[in-house]
Amino acid sequence: FMLIMATGQIQYSDKFKAAWIYFTTPIKEPGMLLSGAIRAMIVKFYLPLISAITILSIVFMGPAIIPNLVLGCANQLFITAMVGYISVRELPFSHAQDQVKINFIRGLFTFLIPATVAGLHYLIYSFMPVVIILAVLSIIAYWMVMDSIRKKNWSNLISTYED
Repeated sequence: FMLIMATGQIQYSDKFKAAWIYFTTPIKEPGMLLSGAIRAMIVKFYLPLISAITILSIVFMGPAIIPNLVLGCANQLFITAMVGYISVRELPFSHAQDQVKINFIRGLFTFLIPATVAGLHYLIYSFMPVVIILAVLSIIAYWMVMDSIRKKNWSNLISTYED
């Protein structure tokens, strides 16, 4: 949940006044900035945790757990990318932290979707062919969503600078 929440807050920063640089550079597609920021969040918040979980799971449960780990990781990355695609409509780190708006319904769905996916994963945990097929599909879906984020143009963003 930490990664999903961080992705939803990607446009807010204490150092938001540095966002003027976005408007002075010849950026044709700001989607590259968005996808880079989302990937940075994944590396900062998700990679250390999932690395530890993966190592401990393989040590204690054996290599048979690997397909389920791949499915879980792929689902988490896909959900994070979807949250980024849907909710990130402004440039990264371009607004003051005190402008954060809490939307109860969005917050509810942010927790409900991963819980539902985790519940479905629990139901298919022992059906290894299904786990492998869904892992591949989830990886493909993640790739496609990140590609569409990369292709976002200025008309898809709210691009204002507030000093």
